[in-house]
Amino acid sequence: MAEKFSKFRDAGTGIQVFLTPVVAGTASSSCSVGSFGWLIGLTFTPVFMLFGIIRSVLGGLFWSVYLVTSSTALLRMVLFIIGFVALPVEYVSSGVSGRKIKTIVGGKTVDAKKGDLVISNHSSWIDLLILSYLFPGIKFAVPVIPEGAGDVEVAKLQSKAQGEGGLGGKRTPKKNGMSANTRMVTPNSNSNSSTLQINNNNNVKSTTGSESSEIPIVGYTLLTLTKALRFVGGMPPSKTQLGQGTRVYTNLDEAMKNESLGESSSSSPLALFPEVVTSNGRALLNIAPTSLGLNPHWSLNRIHIVTIKYGSPTPTCPTSVFSVSNLTSWKNIFSHLIRILFFSSPVRVVSIRRMMITKFDLSIEHEGWKEQVVEFMSSMARLKRTGIHWWEKKDFLKMIASRRQ
Repeated sequence: MAEKFSKFRDAGTGIQVFLTPVVAGTASSSCSVGSFGWLIGLTFTPVFMLFGIIRSVLGGLFWSVYLVTSSTALLRMVLFIIGFVALPVEYVSSGVSGRKIKTIVGGKTVDAKKGDLVISNHSSWIDLLILSYLFPGIKFAVPVIPEGAGDVEVAKLQSKAQGEGGLGGKRTPKKNGMSANTRMVTPNSNSNSSTLQINNNNNVKSTTGSESSEIPIVGYTLLTLTKALRFVGGMPPSKTQLGQGTRVYTNLDEAMKNESLGESSSSSPLALFPEVVTSNGRALLNIAPTSLGLNPHWSLNRIHIVTIKYGSPTPTCPTSVFSVSNLTSWKNIFSHLIRILFFSSPVRVVSIRRMMITKFDLSIEHEGWKEQVVEFMSSMARLKRTGIHWWEKKDFLKMIASRRQ
């Protein structure tokens, strides 16, 4: 199957950044149970399901009370029930070498303040839970795109209408259709992963070898944890999807100014996922300058860079990554949670690293500060950078939708 999705493989690194991780024949992580993991997993499935009943009841109770009280202790219990018994946070310096300073096993940090910005890689809805625990009261700066720009479901329905000759009719071949056996040729691996070709139609040709129209970000909205979870795994929301009464700021500067100058009563920082959409955690998507397009001269105090990496999936530990969704993200998140609670070991693995830098540590006067931040993220998480852009995920989701028909 991976070959059929090679269109979305980065030519410079050879990494496919959207496909959900699956169990490899030689998978190894602290969840792994050895070469006979599949047999042990089958044996322990009834035990996992029994534990799942207990975990789901307790987790539902803690989550419900958390929604009312916003207690970080309750959110920590939710993460514990999901499987993250330990949340070790490694603090690293902002030096060139990225030297580790210390490790805090508990992972509890309270030094982020109003006017700070938290920047993190993004591969799962669990990222939001972890950041909300590490930075109590945090809000998420979510990009907003034009109406219909990220609509995958419409394309799916139109595709079905073209392929069916009325109710009960036979499916007719689609022009330029793609069968299940269609092979997508991987572009020349010698191409530079950071090179872009832009034509007169504003189409961006990325390192995947396919032409994708860049989707503009028309603004940012600030969402709480529960509201932000709705849009994880798919494309960014439009104003219509956000609903009436949701304020959309023209840019990230305006959103930061709103939080920093006291218009908001919140004393917590803002979180931003510069990759915009979720990847599978194997590499970083190409982070466009517009994704970090704020002017930190006056609006930003400190930047907290956080990297989150989950353990590899095994027969007894399905992946924590949630890279593919659609407009009904709540349903998909619930399905993912069911697999975690009822068909998984009660212990999961995550690696969290954190760096705090001030605007005086960066070349603020130049655009190069954004490159510095991205480079820090890459080295901290040991993730390669790719030339694949976030808006290419729309084509990926369209392909997924067409294969599910």
